[in-house]
Amino acid sequence: MKEEVAIIGVGLHPNGVFPEKNCFELAIHAIKQAIDNAGINKDEIDAILTQDTFSDKWYNSDIAWCKLVEALGLSGKCKINFRINSGGSTSSTAINTAAGLIQTGKAEIILVSHADKLGSGMESVQDVIDAFSSFGMSQEFEAIYGYNQQAVSALAANRYLHDTGNTPEVLAAVALSMRKWAALNPNALIKRVATLEEILGSPLVASPFTRRMCNVTCDGAEAFIITSAKKAEEISAKPVYVLGMSSIVTHYTLMNHPAMRGKNDMWGPWSKVGQEAYEKAGVKPEDIDVAELYDAYPILPLLTLEALGFVDKGEGGKFVLDGNTWPGGSLPMTTNGGMIAGGHTGTGGGLGVLIESVIQLKDQAGERQVKNAKLSVVTESGGQGMDAHVMVLGGERP
Repeated sequence: MKEEVAIIGVGLHPNGVFPEKNCFELAIHAIKQAIDNAGINKDEIDAILTQDTFSDKWYNSDIAWCKLVEALGLSGKCKINFRINSGGSTSSTAINTAAGLIQTGKAEIILVSHADKLGSGMESVQDVIDAFSSFGMSQEFEAIYGYNQQAVSALAANRYLHDTGNTPEVLAAVALSMRKWAALNPNALIKRVATLEEILGSPLVASPFTRRMCNVTCDGAEAFIITSAKKAEEISAKPVYVLGMSSIVTHYTLMNHPAMRGKNDMWGPWSKVGQEAYEKAGVKPEDIDVAELYDAYPILPLLTLEALGFVDKGEGGKFVLDGNTWPGGSLPMTTNGGMIAGGHTGTGGGLGVLIESVIQLKDQAGERQVKNAKLSVVTESGGQGMDAHVMVLGGERP
């Protein structure tokens, strides 16, 4: 079954550190942008899905209890409001949920919103560290031993380097690619381009990751508006269609990842859902103009580049090192700078690459615009790589 939905508007608050603003202010900034970008009246929105916030329990409660509905003047008009969370894959989960609501006639025009303050909203840096040492971690078997998200991704990276014969230089190459794109993005957190040597030579965090290979938490907000493909054609000058989408949940703890259970395959889940998404969209890897790949850490873009058929297994690092994913390259990748350079806003990390894909396909990316971008692929994952989500987006409805 085809999704038959389209994103008609997107909005962002720049990533950074904004102690003078709360999550609500950040969210409203992004929402207003999304409504203006969609070219609709706010009163046309009849459902709101809000992604969870990690830094502010009060705001998390507010969004569940309809604060945004009231603030937008939608009381008595909005039919549905609820919170949604699957970590880094939340915006993919939101699109799946929104598509179901739209296709069953429960809602027509849906706003998806997120805001967080991981840069200035936590009491201390240690609180951020503690948070990412508990999110997605088994309390009984992992957290008690000091396990954290950096260690999870580092283990996966070491396995990849072992299996493919690559060196940490390929991980640094991904971080360098992210830095190059972030330098062109006015909403990005880090705009300075580091050298490969600087990235490799920065302090070690979790072997083989150095500090400049890791994501950087910050404040920010994102929003998008989604409706049926039919409705989008009626009200939007430039909708972006969800042409194909596929997802799979593979595990909770890393010890139960398929690659840890004797199957020796880190690429398998991504290859499966990628092929399904391609088939639904009626496209092949060579048709894709932009690859908006979820990062958090540099290992995942390498795995997904290879699993989605852009390069052979083990060749992703050389592909990036040769400049193919950089501005002007043959396959522009994660053109907002990802979480490594663009900034990590919690469950907004995946939302960031989704929105960037829409911006590219709407031809609204300014200095970083990919010429003649017509098709993009978006990947997202949450927890300890617990799931794999692949979307193919396009500026034209087949």
